[in-house]
Amino acid sequence: GKISEGVARWQARAAASPSVAIALVAFSSVVGIPPFYVMSAIAGAVRMNLAWFLAAGTAGRLVRFGALAAGALSLFS
Repeated sequence: GKISEGVARWQARAAASPSVAIALVAFSSVVGIPPFYVMSAIAGAVRMNLAWFLAAGTAGRLVRFGALAAGALSLFS
C-alpha cells in the first residue's frame, strides 16, 4: 500500500545518506520539532542504525535538558 511504499522510500533515503537521518534525529531531540517520539517511531520503521540513533538522541536530549536546567538555575541565582 501507500504506507509501505512511503516507508520503502524513507529507508532508501536513510541508507543513501545516514548523516541526514542522524542530523534529523539530533535536531528533533533538541528542538522537539518534529516530536522526538514520532522520529523514534520513524527511525525504527526505516531501520535506522540503532547505535547512531541512540547516540544522536542521547546527545540531543542532553543538550535540551542541560539548557533547561541552566535556565532554571539562572532564575534562582
